[in-house]
Amino acid sequence: MPPQWGHGYRQTIQLRDDLSLTIHDYQLSQDLALDGPGESDRLEFEFFLPGSVRAGNSFCVPCLGFKQLTFNETKRVFKFEVVFQQPSLMTYGQAVMERFSAPDQIVMAQFKQYLWQLFGKPSTPPEKLFKQILRGEAALSLSPDEGLPRGLHDDLIAFQYANRRSMTPAMESAAGQFKICPAA
Repeated sequence: MPPQWGHGYRQTIQLRDDLSLTIHDYQLSQDLALDGPGESDRLEFEFFLPGSVRAGNSFCVPCLGFKQLTFNETKRVFKFEVVFQQPSLMTYGQAVMERFSAPDQIVMAQFKQYLWQLFGKPSTPPEKLFKQILRGEAALSLSPDEGLPRGLHDDLIAFQYANRRSMTPAMESAAGQFKICPAA
């Protein structure tokens, strides 16, 4: 992180070709807005640790490559992310979605329907299109410079809040192991 932005670090540990762990521990010196292309073909699980602005919460974040505008506050961010990419993305992504609660399933169904309205073909049902996107077989036709369509943006925000979970004692115990690991 450039010193003029704040202090801290981000460390990525590649566990396999398709699986990584990233540890974030930083605090910005001023609020910061970043506008740029988003990550694609990946599924992130974020776990916020004690001392962080969202401590005790975990999120599932599907990354589909849309341009992103993110706001970062001066509060401390202390989290780790488990990131799945191809080929395990499809396997784990599907397993996670099958375990969503009924309200989360509704939000996900709306999200898939909206993707299909934007990018689908009559011969490809919404569920099939979504699986093709997760497998990297179907590219979304927005350029990295285009913003996220309003309806899809709203669905993604709703999904992010719908899938927020409190960390279980087992998750907190595992997270505690990351806090005592020395940085490489």
